[in-house]
Amino acid sequence: TWDLRGDEPTTLAIALDNPGSRGFFSLYYYVTHYFLGVLPDQVWAVRLPAVLAGVLGLFAFGWLAREVLGREEAICATLLVCFGGFHIEISQFARYYSSVFLLSSLHFLFFVRFLRTGRLSLGVLSVGLGLVTVACHFASALVFVVTATYCLLALRFDALLPRPALRKPIAIALGAGVCAGLAAVPTVIKVFSVWLSYPDWNLPRWRILPSLILDHLTLPMFVAAGFGLWWLWRRGDRPVAVLAALAVGFTLLTLGLGGLLMNFAPRYGTALFPWFYLAAGACCGAMLRSARPQVGAVAALAPLAILVAASVPSAVSYFLERQNVSYRRGLEVVLAQAVPGDLIETNVALFPGSDAIEIALYRSEPWNRTYPWQEALSGSDAQWFLYEVSRTGYAPALEAWLIANADKVLTQRSNRIDRHMRQLDLWKRRPKGSP
Repeated sequence: TWDLRGDEPTTLAIALDNPGSRGFFSLYYYVTHYFLGVLPDQVWAVRLPAVLAGVLGLFAFGWLAREVLGREEAICATLLVCFGGFHIEISQFARYYSSVFLLSSLHFLFFVRFLRTGRLSLGVLSVGLGLVTVACHFASALVFVVTATYCLLALRFDALLPRPALRKPIAIALGAGVCAGLAAVPTVIKVFSVWLSYPDWNLPRWRILPSLILDHLTLPMFVAAGFGLWWLWRRGDRPVAVLAALAVGFTLLTLGLGGLLMNFAPRYGTALFPWFYLAAGACCGAMLRSARPQVGAVAALAPLAILVAASVPSAVSYFLERQNVSYRRGLEVVLAQAVPGDLIETNVALFPGSDAIEIALYRSEPWNRTYPWQEALSGSDAQWFLYEVSRTGYAPALEAWLIANADKVLTQRSNRIDRHMRQLDLWKRRPKGSP
């Protein structure tokens, strides 16, 4: 059952047929396209880039943590990432998220080194890595929003400028960051215009922040990061403290504003998530150092253990979803019963080659509570319907119809316990003109 599902068939389809379709932001699809030409198994070829980036991301993050925090805090932060449900999920999810985490960690690593040493070559390397990060996904331009804002503040406040000789390089870095960030603006506008053209998402406007906290960071991690920011400031390392605060602040601001306008995916903040784990690791390391003489090393590790344990439901839920929901299973049912010329209407991406018996993708619009499903289905020529529940859930009337016809609908449920579970429904039209 470990096939491609969720958004992963989209990755496969784009990488196989048109890897450059995202323009400048197509790097990840080109990498996947290369692996598809090297490896015979499509599932492994699509999965391998994410797995490799996930493994390398641990080393890159550990390097960043050692540079920013120190030895004990770096160990705590790296353990949080290594055993966190967030990293497990992005490393196994055949998308660009683990690559963004890897590259953004390296971008910030060399930016911090640039601030501390004043070596312009490190600043150039940081900007270059940032551009590569953005090439994986447009939302990664957030890395330049953070570093450019820091450069602007550093030109105003001398406490953020380690040495006066850095003023000119900082100004250059500011200009480079602004230009790089602006490169993503046309795509951001395009994405927002497309999403805003969809029917009302019917989402509570405050929902995106709990989604961010509970989906990927967990509430204890969020609290620990807050204490970590305070500890970094109290320690006196102003550049690191301000960078961390900017990253956390811009993540919440971006996802919050996105939540006001559309069903904005929390993973769009992945490029800045390293700073959440750095701040939480700083909190754990500081508590470990202060508590160890009184309670012993094992007991002093309790805060770290609590944060790791808090991420377990997310990791378990992810594996449940991968085991219980299979797009391939639904497609196999269709291929076994369909006749040439049949159309399938769906809101999910199907595997390339699924049109072997002339089954075509008929519609790919999102379904939610306000979608006029009865009119859409009655006017459809499709014989098959394969639909995934959106985050807002099905329209009540459609949900009632699915329940009433449960014996004729193949339903797969992810049984997630950490967020709204994924549900996939497949059914065949019975009387002509009705679902």
